[in-house]
Amino acid sequence: MSFRRRNQDFVDRPVQSLLVSRAIGQWFCCLVAIGAMLLFWRVATTDTGSLASHAAAIATELAPAYLAAVLLLPMAVIDVVRTSNRFVGPALRLRNDLRRLAAGEEVKPIRFRDNDMWQDMATEFNALLARLDSEKSAGELADATDESAEAPSSSSESSSYRAEQQALSQAAGLAREVSASMSNSGAESKTSESYDSLSESSGELS
Repeated sequence: MSFRRRNQDFVDRPVQSLLVSRAIGQWFCCLVAIGAMLLFWRVATTDTGSLASHAAAIATELAPAYLAAVLLLPMAVIDVVRTSNRFVGPALRLRNDLRRLAAGEEVKPIRFRDNDMWQDMATEFNALLARLDSEKSAGELADATDESAEAPSSSSESSSYRAEQQALSQAAGLAREVSASMSNSGAESKTSESYDSLSESSGELS
């Protein structure tokens, strides 16, 4: 059973790039929403001060929280990439093996890593691969059986043809002998009739 360890986490760039970009976008939207809600709440509950002063005060108060969020963002991105590798990697492996199988190349049974998702897909793929191999073996066995059955038939037909040719040669020789013996005795007309009858018999054999 084929098992290959993936040495990198970023294995399918289009899919994992989309997941990372969406995670970063949601992170940014979350920060903006928090700041906007705090500004709205401060303006609604405080009568004094302008909107700019309230925004400056909120930025000062939330600066440590925003700094912590920025520092945690790379960790979140790495976690997204590694987590996505658990299902993107098996999907990529299945796609590559299906392409090789469609191209008629030899494909071995697969096994995913222990922490990968979709383990049942590997089991089902291996079952399909085993069925295709059994059908291929059965087809090759049937072809070999048909070829072995055709060989004796051809040899028997050639033997029958040779036997018919020998029978025709013997009949023609017998006719010539009868014709010669009857011509010597002066019965040419009877010889001609006998020769014609034997010739007809030879024609029926052919």
